[in-house]
Amino acid sequence: MTNTYDAICIGSGMGGLVAGALAAQEGKRVLVLEKHSAFGGAVNTYRRKGMRLEVGLHGTDGLDPADPKYRLFNKLDLYNRVDFVKATDELYTVRHPILEKPFTMPVDPARAIEATKDRFPRHADGIEEFFKIVNEIRSKVSLISQRQGDVLFWLVNAPIAVFRFWILGKMEKTTVSALLDRLFGDDEAIKFALCANLGYYGDDPDNFSLMYFSVGQGSFLAGGCHYIRGGSHHLTDTLVEMITSAGGEVLPRRCVEEIIVERGKAVGVVHVDASSGEDPREARAGAVFGNAAPEHLSTMLPEDRREKFMKKHTGRPLSPSLWTVHFVLDRPLGDFGSPGYSTFVYPAWHERFSQMAQNWEVMSTPPGDRTPMYVVVDYSAIDSGIGDEDKYMVTLCGFDRPSNWESLDRAEYKARKAAWLDRISSDLYRQFPGMEEHVLFKEMATALTMKKFINNPGGAVYGYAQDMISSGRFRPNAVTSVPGLFLSSSYALPGGGVTGAMLSGQNAFRFARRKGFI
Repeated sequence: MTNTYDAICIGSGMGGLVAGALAAQEGKRVLVLEKHSAFGGAVNTYRRKGMRLEVGLHGTDGLDPADPKYRLFNKLDLYNRVDFVKATDELYTVRHPILEKPFTMPVDPARAIEATKDRFPRHADGIEEFFKIVNEIRSKVSLISQRQGDVLFWLVNAPIAVFRFWILGKMEKTTVSALLDRLFGDDEAIKFALCANLGYYGDDPDNFSLMYFSVGQGSFLAGGCHYIRGGSHHLTDTLVEMITSAGGEVLPRRCVEEIIVERGKAVGVVHVDASSGEDPREARAGAVFGNAAPEHLSTMLPEDRREKFMKKHTGRPLSPSLWTVHFVLDRPLGDFGSPGYSTFVYPAWHERFSQMAQNWEVMSTPPGDRTPMYVVVDYSAIDSGIGDEDKYMVTLCGFDRPSNWESLDRAEYKARKAAWLDRISSDLYRQFPGMEEHVLFKEMATALTMKKFINNPGGAVYGYAQDMISSGRFRPNAVTSVPGLFLSSSYALPGGGVTGAMLSGQNAFRFARRKGFI
């Protein structure tokens, strides 16, 4: 049986759903195929012991008029369709022995500068320059993102583009560590204070692009961190509803086995039941959006198309994966000293900021001398809609890799995971004395769990690593070597995560429409 659509989305992560929703908004009939039973990838929740737990997302950046997502959110009416809650006026608090006492980073660049200068007065000039660079980069990249496709704007600005966007050329090959070292030398404390949340984007400041960091960090500082009231699944559900209400279909437990290529163009897919591999169905469409890792998409293509398709992807390093621990308490974490929504806890062994990437190695063995760094997300600190009157949600998250666990048999895996859950819990109880007696439930997920759930190579949560070697310039990579096939995942833009995935979906739709495939 063959069905005909205007567009087919392979995968229901944010990139696929955004591309599909934009097409549906223009009256196109869309088919979304998802191999799991739930849609949305990491932008989702699940239930355990009657409680709703987040898969991964605990905040999205910005949402102000300068946010690169602003025009997209307005076009899809997401500001009205989804209830975004600003997660307090503080971006984060960081705890590290090197700081002697916790430091809290406020939202709003002026307040952030004031708070940092008050804590580190001898670095006043460097602090001013740091925030100026971050905010300027964010402003220019946002302008470029919002003006994509605006031919008149670029014709007018072409003669002065070098001067108007000089900051991007100057900082293109600068890493986060390079800027921090130039401004602050060997004072590691201020580096942790300024960039405690680097884990939102990646794990290696020595190779992490300053431009990609600045876009995200500048957005958090200007517009704040926002959570989706009631759980991130509401964003997923909204996009799914936009597609189905326009006559499209969003099918769970369907796995794409083949991308049909005829006369050099992608014209459809063959999909089967994800559990049995049976019940093959053929679907045809003018455009195919690949909301999956290129490595997986290539296996769906005819063999003679794979090498060329993978040419610009081969060898690019992946972002880190994550472990998570969920706690359910019978009292809010604030009763035990939680200062706000997000608290980053760094261990004493983590003496230099550039050691960030070493954190994922910690779980490669049973607990020893080191505990990894982690972020504590206190959902009861805001009107999150997660939890109830007598149950309060807390989630911890840190770096991990599936390779830490893949060589273990089932018994060894369970034993090591239990040992790490105990170690991490003990460290958390030390940070917030008294909470131990009020834990009703806790559970841990490793990078192996993340890999299985989001179906990304290496369990990578941000797509490709946003480093200086592999990322190149800011440019959309939605177009593939196969006409009609467009990449709509976090692997299509240098910057990954939810924002990157959504903008990739937008770019994929724009290119498909511009080239006449939809």
